[in-house]
Amino acid sequence: MNDKKHLIGGKAYKESDVVILPHYKFSILNNDSRVGMLLYHKEEKILYYGISASNEGMTAITTVYNPKGLYHNLKVWNGLLERQHLYILSDEEIKDGDWCYNSLLDIIVQADWNLVGNSPNLKKIITSTDKTVCYPVGNGNIDSSDPLPRPSDDFLKKYCELGGIDKVLVEYETIFLPKEAKPSEQEHCFELKVANDNTITIKPFEVKESWNNEEVKVLLRAFYEDHCFTNINVDHWIKEKNL
Repeated sequence: MNDKKHLIGGKAYKESDVVILPHYKFSILNNDSRVGMLLYHKEEKILYYGISASNEGMTAITTVYNPKGLYHNLKVWNGLLERQHLYILSDEEIKDGDWCYNSLLDIIVQADWNLVGNSPNLKKIITSTDKTVCYPVGNGNIDSSDPLPRPSDDFLKKYCELGGIDKVLVEYETIFLPKEAKPSEQEHCFELKVANDNTITIKPFEVKESWNNEEVKVLLRAFYEDHCFTNINVDHWIKEKNL
């Protein structure tokens, strides 16, 4: 994996790219709901976040959160609101059935055996506002009742306030699993941390220029996990070096 890892407040994060696409570029379901979606107003050229939606006669009313941090009712007419979806990407290994962003074609695709490992333009999607992007269950099928995690409402509002965010830090957690070759021993790995409401923790991306002792240890473990293929016990090595 090529994901760049960071340690902030004792928690592990990975750098992730963020892309936004019009809803029509990828939609399995024809869902007209404006709630929980990013809405681009074509005339105002402003991105809103939909809080609630209702119809008053022939007029659709959407309560939105706007870039000034305020709530107001927005009348929807003549197709001026274009629904958008956010996709947060990772350099993690792409497997059969994973949803991916194709940067060359600017579309979302589901990887199959022919695409896996053969397309440098693909990045794995780890979280999205698009509920039709669901976890794969094998043989190219998806579980429509199990969508990928989504960004929090607070992040979506901040995205609107800033007019877009290209890169973020996504929180991961360290778990210990039995080694494949030696089940009696354990190895650590990083997994996306998902809250009970199926949202993830996102922080703004900032360039870090210094690290403390504990952060160096986490970076060493991450480097070992990604690049070393020996039986070296990295924690034992750290202890030997008095780090």
